[in-house]
Amino acid sequence: MGGRRSRDVFPSQKNSEWLAMRTMCVVEGNRVMRWLVLPLLLLLCSTVVVYGAKYAPNHFIGTCFDDAWVRMMEQKLGVSATERDVTGRLVYPFLHPALKHQRFRIEDPRTKVDQSTLFTDDCVPPGAVYYGAGSKVNESGDVTDHGAINGTLIVELKGWDSHAISTMVFAILAQEMLGYSVSFYRISNSLNMAQRMSSVGLGACSPVHANVEVWADGKQSIFAVYANESYFAGGIGYFGHSGLFTTQDFVIDGLNSSKYKAGFDADFYRSYARSEELIQALPVSRLRNNSKYFPPTEVGCANNSFGCLNHCSKSYACTLREKAGKECLVTVLMYDVYDLGYLQSAMSNNHIPTYFCFLGYDGALKYIVDAQANHTPVVFYHYEPDTFHYVHADKFQRVFLPRPLPELVLENTGTFGENGYGKQTSNPVHVDFPTSRLDKYAPTLIQDNQPMGSFLGQISVTELYMAQLLKLYVNVTSITPPVDDAYFSTACTWLRENYDAWKIWLDRLPLCEFNQHIAYTISGCEGTNNSAAVRTITFAWNHPDPDNSSLPYNCDGGFSTLPEPLISSRPHQTYTVQECAASAKRTIKFSWRIPNANNASQSGECAGGMELAADEVITCDYMPYNNAGFIVFLVLTAILGGLLTIAMVFVFRYRDKPIIKRSQFEFLELMLLGGIVMCGAVILYAGKPTRFVCGARPAFISLGFTMIFGSLVVKSLRVYRVFNSSAMKRVVLTTWTMFKIFLVFFCIDIIILLAWFIIDFPEPAITLEELVQLHGGSVGNVACKSSSFIFSALLIFWKAIVLGMGLYISFLIRHLSTDFQESTWIFASSIVVLFGSLIMLPLAYLVKLEPATFFMFLATVLLFYTALAMGMMLLPKVMRLNEQAAATTTEAELRPGSGSTHGGTTTGGGFKSILPGVDSERDSDTATTMVLTFSRGARVRFPALLGAASTRNSSQRHQSSLAYRVFTNDPAPSKTALVMHGILGNKLNWRTFSMKLAAANPGWQFIAVDHRGHGDSPSFTRPHNLDACVNDILSLTDELGVEPDAVFGHSFGGKVALNYVAKCDDEGRQLPKQVWVLDSLPGTSQTDYARRAVTASIEYVLPRLKEIPLPIHSKPQLIADLQSKGIGLGEAQWLTTNLRLTSTNPETYVWKMDVHVIEELFQSFLTEDFWPLVCDPPHGVDIHFVQAERSKMWTPAVVEALQALASKGIHHHVLEKADHWVHIDNPNGLLEMIQENM
Repeated sequence: MGGRRSRDVFPSQKNSEWLAMRTMCVVEGNRVMRWLVLPLLLLLCSTVVVYGAKYAPNHFIGTCFDDAWVRMMEQKLGVSATERDVTGRLVYPFLHPALKHQRFRIEDPRTKVDQSTLFTDDCVPPGAVYYGAGSKVNESGDVTDHGAINGTLIVELKGWDSHAISTMVFAILAQEMLGYSVSFYRISNSLNMAQRMSSVGLGACSPVHANVEVWADGKQSIFAVYANESYFAGGIGYFGHSGLFTTQDFVIDGLNSSKYKAGFDADFYRSYARSEELIQALPVSRLRNNSKYFPPTEVGCANNSFGCLNHCSKSYACTLREKAGKECLVTVLMYDVYDLGYLQSAMSNNHIPTYFCFLGYDGALKYIVDAQANHTPVVFYHYEPDTFHYVHADKFQRVFLPRPLPELVLENTGTFGENGYGKQTSNPVHVDFPTSRLDKYAPTLIQDNQPMGSFLGQISVTELYMAQLLKLYVNVTSITPPVDDAYFSTACTWLRENYDAWKIWLDRLPLCEFNQHIAYTISGCEGTNNSAAVRTITFAWNHPDPDNSSLPYNCDGGFSTLPEPLISSRPHQTYTVQECAASAKRTIKFSWRIPNANNASQSGECAGGMELAADEVITCDYMPYNNAGFIVFLVLTAILGGLLTIAMVFVFRYRDKPIIKRSQFEFLELMLLGGIVMCGAVILYAGKPTRFVCGARPAFISLGFTMIFGSLVVKSLRVYRVFNSSAMKRVVLTTWTMFKIFLVFFCIDIIILLAWFIIDFPEPAITLEELVQLHGGSVGNVACKSSSFIFSALLIFWKAIVLGMGLYISFLIRHLSTDFQESTWIFASSIVVLFGSLIMLPLAYLVKLEPATFFMFLATVLLFYTALAMGMMLLPKVMRLNEQAAATTTEAELRPGSGSTHGGTTTGGGFKSILPGVDSERDSDTATTMVLTFSRGARVRFPALLGAASTRNSSQRHQSSLAYRVFTNDPAPSKTALVMHGILGNKLNWRTFSMKLAAANPGWQFIAVDHRGHGDSPSFTRPHNLDACVNDILSLTDELGVEPDAVFGHSFGGKVALNYVAKCDDEGRQLPKQVWVLDSLPGTSQTDYARRAVTASIEYVLPRLKEIPLPIHSKPQLIADLQSKGIGLGEAQWLTTNLRLTSTNPETYVWKMDVHVIEELFQSFLTEDFWPLVCDPPHGVDIHFVQAERSKMWTPAVVEALQALASKGIHHHVLEKADHWVHIDNPNGLLEMIQENM
């Protein structure tokens, strides 16, 4: 969780580069890490590594393991370093002195450039240095020769001890045991580490190949940007620990009653908050009165930074203590950028009255060591691993804060003092520092470079090993005179003494294999004279040992000895292969290389009467055009192509017939065109391959398949979305939308084909086939070839995806109404395409057939299944051409409540709830009407789901007290209308109708809102009633700066609209000119709503919703639970639209709505009476009541009362063919009614 620091990391404050870097790191840290405990790693930004050595850090690599070490290990282990097993491999492959020559290279395109373009000044930050293999430095430590970079392993090197030591261990083994040349890039910045491993940005000019100690906590989001070119290679083995420390003496004295009467636990945080004796033992005045250390020589925390004032900040508990006239204790820290605000917040939130004083790195350590030496209590911040705890072993002990549970650690915001000096912090973290895993990172090219990839993954410096190394480093650095390179000496000493620990990190060399490790050359082929007879084949190692070329250098055992040279001779006969005949056969004729001048059947160079071989007949490598079989298929293809062309004319001619129109003739035409393309593919698979033919074959068959089956998939999707959708909302799939879906399929084909043709065009290539008849000779077969199968595989894989998707969807729609007869035939056609594909794939890739036979099988499959699929999709339409369109499915069959209800209200689709507010997003479009035209400027958002329509201009979502959406076709509308939904609804229920209003009324904007407790709006506080809803609306209109000219309210929203008028009149606000109350009555449950059915009302539904336990784990299970409580299937399905997904693994949901708030709102709806307002409306306001013709709650008395008020601006309308969902059941009628009065 923390970043690393070192004793030598902070230069003087006068260094402007340090100040700029430190500021940058704090800003960057707060931006990137706010979601997680801010790690110590941010401190790396402020780290400036100072080596100051006379030698490059890789100078001594190659001198660690020597012959003396090998002899020592042989004696210690009682073995021989040269012992080999039965395969000839070394039994102890790593008992050898350091390799003198490079064995393996890092093949990195980034380093294969002009070296002067790498690690340039504009790429390397101040203080960073690179050391290539063989680099040299002068007495001052300045680089005089950067050495070689290309082919070397470039390892990042940091300035703190644990990183430098573990890196040196890694580098020594990589070079001396494995044979890589090692370069170092010494740099402090870690935020750009992954970028340096990529091929872009810093990776192009300062490439690196490994970093063995990365403090990655909190930086994963930065590293993830380059995750395609870098990877996590596992943990290094030891971990990072930050914490609060005190002296061991203080812990012991705290339990000594002779020194502290009450006693305390100085190693436990609670005593720091409660023990008066402990607090008094650590007074802040002791530090402030010590002029040697305070004020500090460098600014560790500037004023107004993290609550600091005069180098210190303090906890709120300290502020309270000082108000009581008592002194606080003091905690010593180094810099405010160390674990930004974490320790300060944790101690403050545990009510510890303390000052946090920042003395800088050197100042803090000197003060701590001085205090310990004088037996003065001190409490301070530090971290591990660090040599400090080994130089001062057993003198300090950690103070334990509350257990760092991960979820509590994540509460850290990286802030402190944000509310002012000594004020309560808003950073909630109150637990101890977590343990941080330290990671290894490398570019992905290392994974493919062996054995380096395995070594990097397997090296594991455990905490025990690191403790040994740090102790050893302390000892090494105490030697006088000092060693030349303490890090190298430490790592080398440990490696020489711990052979058993590191030998398991390395992979041994592979066995030597003839094909992989041995090369050969043939001499004697230089001349062109046919009489040349002798050729000599000699062998050599691909990578010979530089010191002994007879031995391999990159393998061990196996073929350990080179074969002896081989002698070969040339045969005397030759042969020619004739062109393909009409029989699809070729004749091979033999002849002498040097025929007899008088008799060509005799050899001019051989004696003994040897005769020429007899002619051989072999199959052609393609189907010739003059073959009888091809001519037959050419005729059949022409017939089928002609029929398909006639069918295209037929479909276009009768495109307005219902049976054709319902099937969307455009896609029938597209399928037929795909069939014609398939016919073209049949012809293309005959004849001698040419460049055009080789490109046209996959293009025609791939695009033809997509045109046929892609059309089937899109048509299936259309049918499924219209008839099988369970979303309980209107589904619109325009022809253009369907074409866009089809174009996705088609464009993927085009992209794969273009990539194939650009990168690896299937050229006509000749492949030599060795024939027995030729006694080792070969015949060239011309065929279309690519160097790789990848593009063919991509096409097959993509077709499999489309095929699987199409089969699944067509399977789902196979039993739809016979009126939509296409569903059955779509499924049947899909099965036909599947069987055709299953036959063709083995034919093309698994079965070896003669070219002529292959062509006839392929042509038969393509023609038969194309004709069958086309026939299934077209012939049933021809048979039913003159039938009238059957009655299409109405929206009543799709609205909530359709079908049988568990509660027993109605069945068969007749039940329609009269619940106020039980709204759904469905229009009256039928299965036939698939196109909805929007105005050019209308803004609307559709869900980005497969098959869902979408527009380029999405609706605007503004932040306010209520959630809302604006629909308009005017960039500067002059008039505003509010649209309000009913109980259990939300703004999206009125999305489609609001778009229609916007399209019909230029200059208007329609604002659809979510009431409190609904949709995306918050619940707010009580009271939850109609007045509160109106206040919410007024707050929204004030915030938006609009005064509505019209208000639309459906069901519950209708009463809100009436109350809005009353409220505006009472407060002197501008009144709307029109108010539309849609299927809602002004009275109460005792009057107008007395006749409502209990089982179909909110009063029944809401208690059942409250019985559902949260979170909800499955939509199907919720539907089943609601049905078991007496709620109908349709309503249960519709209620699932009010769910919000909170987690995908596991799947959990919560209600979008607040059921308790809605219950109170509904009670207010039933008790509030607006007849007084209706009977005496404000002047200038027209109130329109829209009665749904089929609604059962309207009584003659209500209708008569409204009609009697016509002179006062009260209008009563009856919307025909509509139930409670007026905007769904008859949207066109409602729109026409509104437009007549707008």
